[in-house]
Amino acid sequence: MENHFWELLLLIVVVSGLFALAGFFLIQQFWKKKWTHASGLIQLELQASNKNATLSLKLQAYERFMLLCERLSLLQLIVRLQPQNPTAKELQWATMLAIQQEFEHNITQRLYISESLWKIITLAKDNALRTVQASAEKTPPDAPSSELAKNVYALIQEQGVDPLETAQAAIREEIKTVIF
Repeated sequence: MENHFWELLLLIVVVSGLFALAGFFLIQQFWKKKWTHASGLIQLELQASNKNATLSLKLQAYERFMLLCERLSLLQLIVRLQPQNPTAKELQWATMLAIQQEFEHNITQRLYISESLWKIITLAKDNALRTVQASAEKTPPDAPSSELAKNVYALIQEQGVDPLETAQAAIREEIKTVIF
């Protein structure tokens, strides 16, 4: 009888141990699924938050490049700079310097736009510089700045298509692809 008792006790201990192990594995699987699900939700929330932050940065970059195109508009730029620069040569250098400084001020925004849009904006900037240079070559250096302004205006009219307007249109199109 005492032998039976030990056998029964051993059986109870083994069965209890098996139930304890099974319970441990079930609880472990439950918490593993719960943590995996929770960490997945956190990751999704972080991705959504990062996407919103990136979208905000992209939109700010597009806004800055639209403003850059406005500020590089040669007619507006010359009107701003002409009063301080009485000669054609002074206006030429002031205009070219302003174009380069405006461009460099916004260069870090390049990170948030496509390579093709960056090329369009760079070409528009380069075209503005070439227009000023070509107009200056037709104007005596000591001529009044108004003479250079007239030559710039005439050259812009000859070109027909304003690369800065093309750049602004490209910016608007890229914004549509990002938002929608």
